[in-house]
Amino acid sequence: LIHASTADVWIAMEGSATAVTGGKLVDGKKRPTSDDQAGTSIEGGVEQTMMPGDILFVPPNVPHGFKDIKGFRGYLIRFDVEK
Repeated sequence: LIHASTADVWIAMEGSATAVTGGKLVDGKKRPTSDDQAGTSIEGGVEQTMMPGDILFVPPNVPHGFKDIKGFRGYLIRFDVEK
């Protein structure tokens, strides 16, 4: 995903997952009801394993997603930012 006018804060609570951020969104298409773009994958992103207690901040316009999800549970805080 890419959010044009919102930022995400992820807080990992259980399990693990690999967060992929940055790089280029592959086959990105704008969603009709939001400012989001969704794609099939991320090319050239940075991979970081998230474990309980980890926090991930994703600014607007940064491609991001998760893979290798193993019992991952987290809280998402999404907030609007000024353009």
